Amino acid sequence: MKKGFTLIEILIGLGVMLILLTAASSGLSNANKRQTLDQVTENVRQAFFQARTNAQAGKKDCTACGATGACGTGDAPLDGWRVTIVDPDTYRVEGVCGANTAFSTRNYDLPSGITMVGSKTSVTFKPVGLGTDLGPGEVMTVAVYRTSGDTGTKSFQVNPAGEVTGITFIMNTPTTAPTATITPTPGAATATPPAGATATPTPASLLPIGWWKMNEASWTNNCSTGSVLDSSGNALNGKSCPSGSGPVGGAVGQYGNAGSFDGTDDYLIISDTNNSLDVPNITVSAWIYKNRNDPTWGAIVTRQFSTGSADLFSLYYSNSANDEYGLLTRTSGGQDSLTTTSSIGDIGTWVHLTGTYDGTTMRLYKNGIEIGSKTHAFGGSMISETNSVTIAGQFNGPGADAGMSERTQAVIDNVRIYNYARSLAELQNDMNDGGSVTPTPTPTPAACSFGPYSIPGRIEMENYKCGGEGVGYHDTDATNNGGLYRPSDGVDIPGTSDVGGGYKIGWTAATEWLQYSLSVASAGIYDLRVRVASAVATGSFSLKLDGVSISGVISVPNTGGWENWTTLVVPNIAFSAGSHTLELDIAGNDGDYNYIDAAVAANTPTPTSTSQAVSVRVTATGKDGGSYGTTEYNLPASSPYGRLYVGYDAGTIFDGGWIFQTTIPQGKTITNATVTITGGNDNTGTITGSWYGFKTISVVDFQNNVSGHRVSDHATKTTASVADNFGVVANGSTHVSPNLTAVVQELVNQAGFTGLIGMTYRSSTATNSWQSFIDYTDNSGQAALLTVTYVP
Repeated sequence: MKKGFTLIEILIGLGVMLILLTAASSGLSNANKRQTLDQVTENVRQAFFQARTNAQAGKKDCTACGATGACGTGDAPLDGWRVTIVDPDTYRVEGVCGANTAFSTRNYDLPSGITMVGSKTSVTFKPVGLGTDLGPGEVMTVAVYRTSGDTGTKSFQVNPAGEVTGITFIMNTPTTAPTATITPTPGAATATPPAGATATPTPASLLPIGWWKMNEASWTNNCSTGSVLDSSGNALNGKSCPSGSGPVGGAVGQYGNAGSFDGTDDYLIISDTNNSLDVPNITVSAWIYKNRNDPTWGAIVTRQFSTGSADLFSLYYSNSANDEYGLLTRTSGGQDSLTTTSSIGDIGTWVHLTGTYDGTTMRLYKNGIEIGSKTHAFGGSMISETNSVTIAGQFNGPGADAGMSERTQAVIDNVRIYNYARSLAELQNDMNDGGSVTPTPTPTPAACSFGPYSIPGRIEMENYKCGGEGVGYHDTDATNNGGLYRPSDGVDIPGTSDVGGGYKIGWTAATEWLQYSLSVASAGIYDLRVRVASAVATGSFSLKLDGVSISGVISVPNTGGWENWTTLVVPNIAFSAGSHTLELDIAGNDGDYNYIDAAVAANTPTPTSTSQAVSVRVTATGKDGGSYGTTEYNLPASSPYGRLYVGYDAGTIFDGGWIFQTTIPQGKTITNATVTITGGNDNTGTITGSWYGFKTISVVDFQNNVSGHRVSDHATKTTASVADNFGVVANGSTHVSPNLTAVVQELVNQAGFTGLIGMTYRSSTATNSWQSFIDYTDNSGQAALLTVTYVP
């Protein structure tokens, strides 16, 4: 950590550096530099988000806070989670309890050439419902700067409620001396720019032109009072209609409160009094919790065109054709619609729906994932319009703002409109940044089925096995901090802007794990390619296959940001065909995980299954009263017999056992061995016992003692059940073992491998001499012509 400075020293130092440094850093374009600054600023911003999430989830180190035993035994209450700008190059995230007792402190350094400053040195996010330690109307502005070459500034703000908003970027190409800009939030306290900086209003293209959080406790239902507040700054407050029977607000939302609409006559109307909503291009988004599939159209956010039933734009869902989500936009050439199926399955669950139009292409996104796109049939800018925007219903005329219909029976939350097409990363930020209140968990559908994943193929980290805590996963807390997928589980799942979009596993902590069901088509050697990202270098993980470690602990590097992805390869993992369980174990705190690709190992031939004749060596050993007898037999490949007959005269029977040892040639596999014991006819002795399988060597043994060797399968039968018990008497009585699979092990790079199966027995007529006979076979009766799998 660097030496501490006062805010004044920081600002003076920044000004001097900006004046003295040279104009352009060689070899980098403005676009590349902006991308780097974007990444760094987003990493910082995510740290603020994480602190807020930890505070709202009540995360606390009870021992550090004074607990004498379990949580709640003498520990101080959680004050919150604090983010501190320690110096221009370092910021800190930590929990705080009691009288300023810090815990889980982590310091983060900015990359060389980038620095930061804040209008305040720290902010503490409080537990849910308590906001922050900022005073009323006080805003903390954080600005991130480039200190060499073409200067740039990116800033965001934290308000008293704990909202982290207002990302703004200004890039200046210097002539004689570089300048930097901090973009203030109107009416908010701002960080003082360095010498030569200019305060510039936030570009309109970066902020919503309408933003209705619907977080009010209640609305005035008279269709004339603007009680549904607009957070965009354009004062376009919505009105609840119709008067006397319309929505009253205060419903449980995805973020805080929301509006509940009955689908009969409820809607909101927003009059565009200052033409702020007159846009050439558009992004329109909302959280929606459908209570039914409406019989025709369900309007979410719309704007009537002219005086008829046509629309300027509409974000909607429909049950009239293939259960659609849809976006409609109108240009001077005409209107066009983009629809995509699968809205019908979203009843009773929160869905974030976004539609964008950039003058050429329309796109639809569900929960931050693109679900459809098309080129607009006419293209160009949208038509100018003065009609009102409506939520949960649509005007169809005749006349402007008349003929309300197509109402929606749903809960709607956090509606935003922009005058440009937001990028995937931007709209995912909108989806995740709903407000300062913990999102309401959405019930997980009753039917839960994830896997098995086909190998080779991709394993999505968010689709771990069903069953909940301790079955499909283990998480250190019960809150889904991302909240975007499987929200009733404790696994933290936000969205991702990685290629393909979708979800990722975030906020990882040591001791957490997730399990995945696999179905392997063909035995072989595979590389496992793990997709990771991190803004720190503390994360690590390991992998287990069927409960056995296959990787050791692997470090997750600092990739430069939580959305800067890289792939780590776990090479040369042997899989046998069939069902398996893969486990991701988190060893070190922090690190995000998107997916694992399982592919045939590089430079390794694809394994092929072939039927071959192999020689198998079998040894039977019996113990009787402390003495041993052994019979060995080779089953040659040319043998026409499918069984090994071993006779052993035990004499007087005492408690003991038979062990059958099978040596398998290198690279071969034998399965489903069967042992049959037949009573002799010398006397009338009786024995009882049970069958067992014995595992004589483990993957750990190979890793520790035989470097580079591996086992492709090590399934064994190690316990007996009631069904395994047997009783045998003389005169030809027999008992056949269950399928014993202790001999399906395979060791590569060794001359062969020995597997064991066997039985234990007890004499109930100890004074009688008795002779037993043993048959060893596979289930097909063709042990000399086994079907084997060869793995090079």
